[in-house]
Amino acid sequence: MGLALLEGKNLLEGKKIIVTGGAGGIGSATVDEFVRQGATVTSVDVKDEEGLKYAEEANAHGPGSCTYVHCNIEQEKEVEEAFAQAKEDMGGFDVLIHCAAVMQAMRPAIEYRREDFNYIFDNDMWGTILVDQVACRLMQEYGKGVIVNYGSETGLHGSPNDGLYSSAKAGVATWTRVIAAEWGHAYNIRCNTVLPTIKTPMYRAYVANMEPDEYEKFMESRRAKHPIKGDMGDADIDIAPVMVFLACDMSQYITGQLFAVNGGNTMVRG
Repeated sequence: MGLALLEGKNLLEGKKIIVTGGAGGIGSATVDEFVRQGATVTSVDVKDEEGLKYAEEANAHGPGSCTYVHCNIEQEKEVEEAFAQAKEDMGGFDVLIHCAAVMQAMRPAIEYRREDFNYIFDNDMWGTILVDQVACRLMQEYGKGVIVNYGSETGLHGSPNDGLYSSAKAGVATWTRVIAAEWGHAYNIRCNTVLPTIKTPMYRAYVANMEPDEYEKFMESRRAKHPIKGDMGDADIDIAPVMVFLACDMSQYITGQLFAVNGGNTMVRG
């Protein structure tokens, strides 16, 4: 579902874009809007059935196009091969949107084990570093590029019983600022972080683990914290247009920034 404000604009015509985590949630909403805006997109994920379905649905919304490719972002060889093939098939590589991430059941900080750390940080921290590095190498020949990583507002303030995810996402925000400085100077690649508060399949799985009374308290806090809507946002109409802005040339002078798309839930200040 595209936003009426953007209909018919073709703001991404000619752009060649890779979106990780394209098999649902924010990733698939982003893929769909990019295709509507005229981009050539490669969607990557490990959930092949869903990824293929969403790519097919996006293609029906042209004028752009989307191809789905299986890729595990933890595996360096898979990322290198998938991204190189995407670049060849698309005829270039302008933008990386890195949405893919994992969460785990909530747990008190004192109870975390090494395997918990490995699961979260291998996916959310190392996965981000890896896909950004591969993208940077491929973009260098063009003399410019765009990378958008996904952090979380929990990386700003911490979230009780969700310490590893919060810590990894804080790392993603810092990493993105580092590469914005390094790769901006060296390769003219601009890099930003999005902090979403959006209803996604991962979010729904997160709240599904809550006890009924815990869930009601959580939803009450959501209503109180969001000046806009009084609730979490929708991927199609609330965040996909932001992704178009960050991917297109209208944001050409923006890098190293945190974009909190959260209805005012957390008001980011420098």
